[in-house]
Amino acid sequence: MRHHLLALFAVATIAAGCTSEIEGISDEGDDEEVVEEPIAPEDPADVIVEPIAATAPGQVRVVQMNPYYAGRLAPYTTAENSCSATADCNEDGRVGCTSTTQSGCYECIDRKCRKRNWETITHAAGLFDAIHADVVGIQELNPAYAAKIDSILQAKTGVAWEYRVSAQGVDGKGSGVGAYWRSDRVELVANLGYVDVGTLASRYIVRFHGVILQLKGTTKQFGFFSGKLVWESGGDDADRKAEAQKLRAWIDTQMAKYPAAKARIVASDFNDTIGSGAYNVFASYDDGDAVKGTHSGANPSERIDYLLWADSKAGASQNGFVTARSDHRLGRSEFFGSDHRFVYGDARVP
Repeated sequence: MRHHLLALFAVATIAAGCTSEIEGISDEGDDEEVVEEPIAPEDPADVIVEPIAATAPGQVRVVQMNPYYAGRLAPYTTAENSCSATADCNEDGRVGCTSTTQSGCYECIDRKCRKRNWETITHAAGLFDAIHADVVGIQELNPAYAAKIDSILQAKTGVAWEYRVSAQGVDGKGSGVGAYWRSDRVELVANLGYVDVGTLASRYIVRFHGVILQLKGTTKQFGFFSGKLVWESGGDDADRKAEAQKLRAWIDTQMAKYPAAKARIVASDFNDTIGSGAYNVFASYDDGDAVKGTHSGANPSERIDYLLWADSKAGASQNGFVTARSDHRLGRSEFFGSDHRFVYGDARVP
């Protein structure tokens, strides 16, 4: 499934799973029925035939990633019997998960028993190592598993990472959002915490997390914001637009407190396409890159995952992403088992 490729360094997006982080509740996700389908070949524009060098001074390589259920599962097409709780997965020799550290056990997600083996995030971490990723925005992340993801990143890249995450979900629990960064390249200036941008009928609270980061050994600071907007079963385009408006207002307020941070970067699964109401709220942040589809990962037809950059004075992208690539500036990961592809690129830090 993962078609070979740290050797080819096929770069595209890790998939974001669209599932509930709470047993028996399908609140989170993109409501796409899982189907068995052939894996599409790599887009030649995404294939890197040589290792990617680390970023130039004054730049940071950022990633938007919505991994399948916090990256801790086998490919999303791998499911066993139906269930309403993890205890239901103790059948036919399978063992239900009883702790956050177990692997090889089964848990009940979207009413299917699914095997936990950390395959998605492990492969992702290998790609992050290949592209020398510096900062990763991540969604569908239950904070209970944040430390495990951190340990996988460190093991695969050989460098230390740090992270800040916020819980979200039904009554603010069960799922989450946050950011990870290489501590040899980037350091924390301030943890901004989270903003509530919406609450669904199921009492699911939709949040974004923000941090102020700095390129290590410099005074170059930037804001980094990670999260996802409501999906189809929980809201519509008008809801996503309202959430995006709340998010942008909060970003403006937070960034005003840190005048040294001249750049702001948004890493988000908008669950909406270019030209939508939510996208248009941030259209001035987008310089036209990453138009290639990210959803679904196997045969992507539309873009819903975004990396956006704005200058604190201009409030617009102003060529924020500067990586020299034949297909402009942003790259996209291979598909290898989840339902989105991650996007990545080199952002200027003025």
